[in-house]
Amino acid sequence: MDNAFSTSWYWMEWTMKVIGAKYYLSGYEAEEDLITSVSFKSPRDSSGHGSHTAPTAAGRYVTNMNYKGLAAGGAREGAPMARIAVYKTCSATNLAPWMITVAASSTDRDFISDIVLGDGANFNGESLSLFEMNASTSIISASEAYAGYFTPYQSSYCLETSLNNTKARRKILVCQHAESSTDSKLAKSAVVREAGGVGRSMGDRILSYINHTRIFLLFDDGAIPFSRIFYAKTVLGSHPPAPRVAAFSSKGPNALIPEILKPDVMAPGLNFLAA
Repeated sequence: MDNAFSTSWYWMEWTMKVIGAKYYLSGYEAEEDLITSVSFKSPRDSSGHGSHTAPTAAGRYVTNMNYKGLAAGGAREGAPMARIAVYKTCSATNLAPWMITVAASSTDRDFISDIVLGDGANFNGESLSLFEMNASTSIISASEAYAGYFTPYQSSYCLETSLNNTKARRKILVCQHAESSTDSKLAKSAVVREAGGVGRSMGDRILSYINHTRIFLLFDDGAIPFSRIFYAKTVLGSHPPAPRVAAFSSKGPNALIPEILKPDVMAPGLNFLAA
């Protein structure tokens, strides 16, 4: 299988589910620096996104699917009996109005984890972690664990190498996240873990609890903010009701011809199992 992962395209490595593959590179070569590019001069997918979306569109029905016990059940994709002709085109902008565009929508199933604060308040957020703390531990704003030449503001976003290992060790860190940002929340968790933290959360209400507890610390030496994170669970019947267009999904109308509404169709693309 090594050949299938070289820069060349080896057709014999694939089943007849994929019946064709072409790539278009001239526009990309005209605009981008190929020396620093990670793309391949072949239909091969360098980021994994194409390999993810292909089975999402035409994956076969599979029984007893789950992710570490979450989202258990059968799984089928858009057109299980269809075959796939792959066209690698996303390396160059294509605004042709006759191209079918698909929006990513939510489903009525969420994966959430509870976090209980020291004052008894209970919040929940998205999570796929089955790790559960045996007891509560200290929780701080990531800005308090700033390291090196990073400012507290920069560290509050849990940027790579921005956290001090000594300050973060064995603590839950609350990271900031701009809603319009493309920063990965999973990457923030990895940064916290690398710094020795045991959990990552976010939210203004949690930060408010930390700040208020800090005020009480002036009068009570035992007033230290702490929290406990519980394992993730599957919850059916999301709120607000599904489907709704995901925040990261492309919006219309067509950039060249505003009279043409886009996207054309909508399909599940948020918090669901796929290859």
